[in-house]
Amino acid sequence: MGTMYTIVQTLFVIAGILMVILILLRKSDVAGLSSAFGGLGGDTAFGVKTQKQLDKIITYVAIFFMVAGLLLNTPKMKAKPTPPVTPTTTQETPTTPTTPTTPSTPNK
Repeated sequence: MGTMYTIVQTLFVIAGILMVILILLRKSDVAGLSSAFGGLGGDTAFGVKTQKQLDKIITYVAIFFMVAGLLLNTPKMKAKPTPPVTPTTTQETPTTPTTPTTPSTPNK
């Protein structure tokens, strides 16, 4: 599931960047980046029906962007596989009983 998450995440970022570029190319009331391709008649630089095609492409990319965003936020997609938990048993080493030592008497 980790590679699928990475692929969808990469496509999500690419779709976001592509959407920004396409929206900037779109003709609007205020001259944007589309004015660089022919002034106010920016849609004629690429053809007559460019504006309609560009709107369709923006719609499809936006739908993919939203679906990918939802997919990335599902718990199943986010979950990383966890390694199986092995119970750790601590073995205590038996302590050897020590013999009591008697105080040594000094030799006189």
